[in-house]
Order: sequence, then C-alpha cells, then structure tokens
Amino acid sequence: MSRPAALLLDVGGVLLLPQANVIAARLAQWGAQPSGHDDAAVHYRAVAAFDESGSMDDYRRHYARLVGVRENLCTVAAESGAFSGPWRSIVPRAAEALRRLADADLRMVVVSDSDGTVEQQLREARLAQIGQGPGVSLIGICDSSHVGVRKPHARMFESALMLAAASPDEVVMVGDSLHCDVDGALACGIQPIHVAPLGNCVRSDHQHVAGINEVVDMLVGARGE
Repeated sequence: MSRPAALLLDVGGVLLLPQANVIAARLAQWGAQPSGHDDAAVHYRAVAAFDESGSMDDYRRHYARLVGVRENLCTVAAESGAFSGPWRSIVPRAAEALRRLADADLRMVVVSDSDGTVEQQLREARLAQIGQGPGVSLIGICDSSHVGVRKPHARMFESALMLAAASPDEVVMVGDSLHCDVDGALACGIQPIHVAPLGNCVRSDHQHVAGINEVVDMLVGARGE
C-alpha cells in the first residue's frame, strides 16, 4: 500500500479499550465475574456482535455475557449504565505506533463515535491531542457528539476529509468495526484498514490487520527496512 496523505483513525479498539474488569465489577449484581478478563478479547468479540446488527445494545449485551452475566439478565445489565465513562485501557504499543506515524509526517485525524470527551480521553492517556501536549499532535478530531451524527454516516467522514484537506483517494481509514469504519469508509470512496485481531473477518473488499502496529509497518515500513 502506498503512503496516504493523511490517516483517519478510530479510537475504540484502535487506541483505547474499555476496562473489562471495571465494567464486570459494575455488573457483579447480575452475575458478572469481577476479575480475570482480557480487555482486548472481550471488546473485539463484542464488536463482532455489534457488526451483525449495528446496534450498541448488542455490543453491551454481548459484552455483559462475556464477563459472566447470566443470559436472561444481559439486557437489563446492558441498560444499567455500567458501560458509561471513559475508556482507559491503552492498546499495547499504541503510543509507539502513533509516534512512528507522526515521525513519518503523516497527518492524522481522529474519527470517533463518542460523547464529546474523546479528545480529553486521548490527552489523559498521553496518546494524542490537537496541537502541543503529552502525545502526538493531531490535525483534527471528529467526535460524533460534535458533528451531530455517528459513523457510518457520510458526514463523519466528510468532516474528517475537510480537516485533513484531502480527497477520499488520498486517505486511509483505520477502525475496528465493519459496520462503522469499513462500510462507512467504502461508501465515501475511502480505503479502509480493518483492525481485526481475532482473524474473524472473511470479507475480501478491504485489508485486515491485527493492530495499529501492522498499520504502521504497512504505511511507514517495518523497523529495520
């Protein structure tokens, strides 16, 4: 793949993950086991359920089931508010990957379905921010709460393209959701890279990677080249 002019980045599942043990502890009254959960494994399996319907309710219900909530209580657990709050688990080596992308002078725009706090979450994680700060510098953030629509709505991607000052064929979208990121990007003429560490995507209309580090190797080059 040739190097794009700019990179559009999802946050959830690409840079940050929900803390499974924290959510499980909140769901303990419905039978969840409060410890021993792998943040990545639970999230990506729940995303697969989300992609089948495009409903965050299905993500939360499946997530609840994966942390031990009894089947007949998954719906009420998913509606309990246990999933609210920032995602604080940093994807391993995400900071290094972002730094390598920045060092390669790739312009980066975050495109995230969030509650208006995605920039704060990235800054607190010391991953990224607009302008100067503890992480890499982004040229823009499209937070769905500010744009007024959620992915895969075209306006999210159009807003990102405006910030990137690039056309669809000059950028790549990196995300972990088929429904939101892959299909949303394809509909706008943007090439997607699907973060699918479980290896469970069988579609051939886009590229797959296990994580953002593979994206860096693909666009910038593997270390030692």
